[in-house]
Amino acid sequence: MKSIGDIFSNVCEVIHVNQELLKKLEDRIPNWGPTSMIGDVFLALIPYLKLYTIYCANHYTATEKVAQESSKASFGAFLKSAGTESGHPEKSLDSYLILPVQRIPRYQLLLKEVVKLTPAGHPDLKNLEEALANITKVATHINTTIKERQMLEQIVALQKQFTGYCP
Repeated sequence: MKSIGDIFSNVCEVIHVNQELLKKLEDRIPNWGPTSMIGDVFLALIPYLKLYTIYCANHYTATEKVAQESSKASFGAFLKSAGTESGHPEKSLDSYLILPVQRIPRYQLLLKEVVKLTPAGHPDLKNLEEALANITKVATHINTTIKERQMLEQIVALQKQFTGYCP
């Protein structure tokens, strides 16, 4: 069903990246000590975090598609059933779809705080600072892509208004 792809975009890839991050961080816990490091884990995954760009750029389209599909009785019933089965009937699908959009800014805030709390001589400080700088670049890239997509959608809407047609 095309609607599923429109709504969930590349969420499977995004989940996979987060599972990798979680696994690598959990692997560090048993041997955690004062000189333990996590900056290298973030640095290794930074290139993959750009996968969020696709998801984030599609988020507006996804929420529109959910609203459109929700008007159909079968989809509305499915959403209600899924909410009940999840144990969180008060949460909408939109409240879950926004979570990946919020993830990169949260990583950015986390790294900013970790850098702030890391002592000057700590062996991980350089990696943490580099990871923060790189995740900030990823966030900027995502925001730029979202703005470009929104502008393109506005151009398409204008073209439809004036010509009644859009390729």
